[in-house]
Amino acid sequence: MKTTFILTLAIALLGFSLSNRDKIIIGRINLDPTLTAYLDLLIIELKDSTLVVGRTNVNQDGTFCLRVNSNRPLDLFYYGLGINETYMQTLFPSNADSIIISLKIPKEYNKKGRKVVCPKCMKNDNTIPITYGLHATVIVQHISPKGDTTYTPYSKKEYYEGGCVTSEIDPKYFCKRDKIKF
Repeated sequence: MKTTFILTLAIALLGFSLSNRDKIIIGRINLDPTLTAYLDLLIIELKDSTLVVGRTNVNQDGTFCLRVNSNRPLDLFYYGLGINETYMQTLFPSNADSIIISLKIPKEYNKKGRKVVCPKCMKNDNTIPITYGLHATVIVQHISPKGDTTYTPYSKKEYYEGGCVTSEIDPKYFCKRDKIKF
């Protein structure tokens, strides 16, 4: 009885420690040759929800390597100096000790009809374009019968404001459901 308990406990602990070991993520950025200057600026980041679990710089040859310890799906992003955070993909748990990935930048977008599909939720009903630059917003004044005045922005097209600094590899779309730029 005692031997069975100790054996069961040892197997449980061994199984737990093996399933929660470090994983090596080896990646390569496939960048348009005209955009190679951005390689020195890129940082790859892995997030578990909003918690950063891994971060590394991209080498000049476009490669990167990360060590993480997680058995949960992790979201992979890139960003850099003057480059907005961009969602690339979700990495799902695996029993492999190493995971090899290849990322194409700039990203190619899938479309359903006229709308772009979010690469995270795979839906297109909440994706909107990101606009960059300084925008003049048209404001509509509303005066209530009581004399209260409110102002609301007027826009026929829904979009996400990306700011005034932009690069050729910045994200082009925003998913309102997942709150990610891609």
